[in-house]
Amino acid sequence: MNKNEYLKKLSKLLHMLKEDEIEDIMAEYEQHIDMKMAEGLSEEEAVAAFGTVEELASDILDAYHVKPDFTEKKKMEAFEKVQSGSKKVLKNAGEAGKGFWESLKEKTRKIVSACKSAMKKTASFVLKCILAPFLFIKGLFHKNQERKEAGMEQPVQKKKRKGLGHYFISFIKALFRLIRKVMYGFVLFVFGITGMGMILCLGFLVVLLVLGYPVTGITIGILGAAMTVNSVAYLAGSKWRRI
Repeated sequence: MNKNEYLKKLSKLLHMLKEDEIEDIMAEYEQHIDMKMAEGLSEEEAVAAFGTVEELASDILDAYHVKPDFTEKKKMEAFEKVQSGSKKVLKNAGEAGKGFWESLKEKTRKIVSACKSAMKKTASFVLKCILAPFLFIKGLFHKNQERKEAGMEQPVQKKKRKGLGHYFISFIKALFRLIRKVMYGFVLFVFGITGMGMILCLGFLVVLLVLGYPVTGITIGILGAAMTVNSVAYLAGSKWRRI
């Protein structure tokens, strides 16, 4: 450290003194340094002979009965550094939070879009399944109506006299057909309602699966059960229609 730097730093440390006092001190120590340089010391050696700037400033302030505030100054400098670092950390955290928020919004938008699409497909599928039994029954009645109309168009044949045994056998056959029709109709109704309930449950499980809930196992189980129940209902409906 050369003479000018040393004296400049010393002047800053003595800022609590009066300006004329600081000027006198600076002039005095400048002379002392020049005298030591005249004795053959280099500028750096002459400056070092007075010790560190902080020690010299502390001795001078003690002579003027002024309490040095170097510690407070260091605390202020440390506080300023911490404050600056905190601002930088907060800024980085703000930028990171902004990036995370943007990413979260994008992911949320994709999830909502996927859920909407899945719910639309599920609702369409469930609606078709709900209407399927009614359309099936409507088709059966329509076919029976066509059969009746076709039977009415056939020419009336001449009735023949038939015995009591023939009527009894016809009655037994009709009763047996009625029992079969009621039985298959009951199976169709029970399994059809159960199948529709399973399909509705399957729709909700698919939505939960899309949202990330751990329902894969139960979804597969309900899917298999729904296929089995609806297959039985379809088979019963086919048998009921053929009777």
